[in-house]
Amino acid sequence: EIYTLSLHDALPIYRGFDTIGMIRSTITNIMSGQVKQGASTITQQLARILFLSNERTFDRKVKELIIAHRIEKTISKDEILELYLNSVYLGSGVYGVSSAARTFFDKDLSQLTLAEQALIAGLPQAPSDILQ
Repeated sequence: EIYTLSLHDALPIYRGFDTIGMIRSTITNIMSGQVKQGASTITQQLARILFLSNERTFDRKVKELIIAHRIEKTISKDEILELYLNSVYLGSGVYGVSSAARTFFDKDLSQLTLAEQALIAGLPQAPSDILQ
């Protein structure tokens, strides 16, 4: 299984969203005059992947928060992570880590080396940058 975590991910998140991260990104975006930073948790990203578009609007963000809250109330953290890992876009038309393992390495997910797992784990941040 591939898990990507930062220290920030390990901190407690209240009901599917990160209030401190949202405040930080809002201040950064206001000061820059443009959207430069986001603050989506994995649950929020899953809500966007499954139910919303990628448009960067206040309305979409509010919907994302509501859906993320509902997801957190409905399923476990492990189920959220599994859904996310099976749904996230990883570049070259590939969605999900199992498909990425087959597409990029012609292997089953369980056969990947640590280095191959690390490459796939980094893809959600910027798939097109890593795959070039």
